[in-house]
Amino acid sequence: MNRMNTLISDQKAANSAIATVLMFAGVMSIISIMLVSIVPVINELQGAIESSDAVSQFEDLSEYESQLAQRGLPGSSSEMQIEPVLGKLEWDLKDTGIWFSSSWKDNSELRLRNAGNFDNQFDIRYPSGKLSSYCMDDLHLQFESKWRYEIPPVLGNLIIASKSHITSSITSSSITLIQGENELTYSLELNSVLEINLPIENSIEKTTIISDVELTIMLMLGNGGVTFIKPNNPNHNDLGTIWKIPLPAGNNQINLISEDENLINLIIDDEEITEKVNRIGDGSIWSKSFEFDEPKLITLESSRNSKLLLQTNVNSNYGTTNWQSNNGLMLGTEFIIPPLSGSLIISNNKEDSTQIDIQGAGFSVPGDGMYKLEWPIPGTNGVTKVSSQSDISIKWTQDNIENNGFLSSGISYLVPKDTGQLSGQKFSTMWTGDYTENDEAHIYITLAGSKASFNFSGVFNASGNLESTSGNSYYLNPGDNGKLNSNVTSGQAIKIMQIIGDSGITEIRDKGFQRCLPLKMIASGWINIELPWYDVSELTLAGIRDAWTKGDHHSGIRIQLIGESDTSEYSTLADAWVVQVPALKYVFTSSIRNLEVVEKGGFVTTNHPEGNPSLSYSALAAKGNENLLGVHIPVMMPTTSSITSGSSNVNVQLKVIQTTFCTNENTKEVRMGWNGKYGNSITNWLSEDIEYSDDWISYPNQFDLLSDYTGWVDRSNGEAVYHSPNKNIDFTLTFTAISFDAKEEGG
Repeated sequence: MNRMNTLISDQKAANSAIATVLMFAGVMSIISIMLVSIVPVINELQGAIESSDAVSQFEDLSEYESQLAQRGLPGSSSEMQIEPVLGKLEWDLKDTGIWFSSSWKDNSELRLRNAGNFDNQFDIRYPSGKLSSYCMDDLHLQFESKWRYEIPPVLGNLIIASKSHITSSITSSSITLIQGENELTYSLELNSVLEINLPIENSIEKTTIISDVELTIMLMLGNGGVTFIKPNNPNHNDLGTIWKIPLPAGNNQINLISEDENLINLIIDDEEITEKVNRIGDGSIWSKSFEFDEPKLITLESSRNSKLLLQTNVNSNYGTTNWQSNNGLMLGTEFIIPPLSGSLIISNNKEDSTQIDIQGAGFSVPGDGMYKLEWPIPGTNGVTKVSSQSDISIKWTQDNIENNGFLSSGISYLVPKDTGQLSGQKFSTMWTGDYTENDEAHIYITLAGSKASFNFSGVFNASGNLESTSGNSYYLNPGDNGKLNSNVTSGQAIKIMQIIGDSGITEIRDKGFQRCLPLKMIASGWINIELPWYDVSELTLAGIRDAWTKGDHHSGIRIQLIGESDTSEYSTLADAWVVQVPALKYVFTSSIRNLEVVEKGGFVTTNHPEGNPSLSYSALAAKGNENLLGVHIPVMMPTTSSITSGSSNVNVQLKVIQTTFCTNENTKEVRMGWNGKYGNSITNWLSEDIEYSDDWISYPNQFDLLSDYTGWVDRSNGEAVYHSPNKNIDFTLTFTAISFDAKEEGG
């Protein structure tokens, strides 16, 4: 029997199934829409948590860092832990520059732009007068930045001591001496003297000394001579009040010269002597003789800014030194010189003759010529002012006045015609005297930059190329009597040391010191200037450290701007200090990407929540107190063994390496600038109290009418100026290098 299975259709069941599916789809759509709107909120809440947590931890970091910078001694340390949430820590080397400037003339200002970014140029602006030149000194702020000294290939002695005091944690420094293929290492204790005989082998070659700290190095030939000693705390005119001097064995005399009466405190072997000297004539001079059987370190302090002249073997006729003008430069129109028996050799590089006045006595120096004068001249009284109608350079020598020509025994420098300091691009002098006939007159040419090509003409013709990467130099004998000229044909600057006879003494200065270039212009706008170091902006942190070690790039610089004053073409107009301060970042994501919390120089900033820069916290007391302004900037740098990026919890040790004192002077104006997108946030915070000034509300941007406010005023683009109505500013600036050593928790 055949059966048929009939298909039974249930319309209601089908409709129910379809409705269920559609309802589920609708629910999913609603959930998706809710997720689209809720997820950013969740992300933003997560970002807010991360931002708040990072800001809190970076505030603690900023406090520790700033306390160490302001109160910690070298070697002081603090420890903390940083715990990233979901973001990561990293170091940023872009826009690292922070700068401060100080103007020494009324109604003047020095501004910088894009300074301190590891390249070899930036812009300056000084609309207040005619500029002549600028000089730069390496601050050697970071430990990797070594102090390098170069000594000519001569037969003599080196007397070495550390210039460091409580500003460095290094109680004993490592000194490496390189001569040819020989390399020797010495350990120098803080208050000891090291003596090295040159050459260290039979062949006479140049010597390079590399040190962890700044040194006082005296190069002494034969019976010695005369030289100035750099103070431990020089001001913008190169005067100071503290010296640590390694005196050679034998009979020495120290002369402390000032424009005013002076109180001197002398320390030898823990014995302290205090003496006072009065002003006689145009200044004061305090002289003291010492007789030692071996080299000895002495400490000298004065109540007035002074310069210190050292004479060895006082009764001899050896030694010559360059005499600075009252502006602290090698070219100028006013000098004060004490009545020390010897001669003055005066050089006039101008085409026209110039008149010299010495307490009423007049002398004429021919154009592009030289004049030798027995010193002191009869009728002068005490310390004597020497004035000139135009810029001159002066050397003081103990050499016999009866010697022929203008060459005098000792070690000194040819003063360039175009910068006013010891390095430059144009040189000219009369190369005449008895020493040329006996092969006892030499020049030593070294580089004051990254590279330079030069030539000589006149007495002899020669040319050469200097490269900092090769470290080469030239030791030459010009030969016959005549005019000696030298010009840099390309590149930057050179220094020319003059070594005459077989006796003399001089203080050897660091190779990063006084790298000068001419700048002959008047400009109201921005001027692009070249740095005499290589561009390392494309290098990694390891590459930058290597450049510091080799001296290819600076670790912070002091800039000296030189220009015209009422009487001189070469006067100190302003100084500026630039440092590179890497930023520690905590990078995270919320509803938008590339959010960060940043700690740099004691300030905590962020671009959360909308990507707009803002200041979250400052641990620095940098707002000043009336006309007293003290700024202490911490410069934090990771150690070579530190974790530099990652998301792990880390244990951090902060340690003070050294403190660099930049200035402590009374100045006309102070400016500052912070590179990068957070600069405006910082200067806005520094200037926030000005909103309570009635004068500023009534007369915005009119500083001459701003009498009810003292402090920073924001000038936009990360720049601010310190306003002190009707008063100069007592400005103190220090940078403290702090190491950041991060280790993974449990590691």
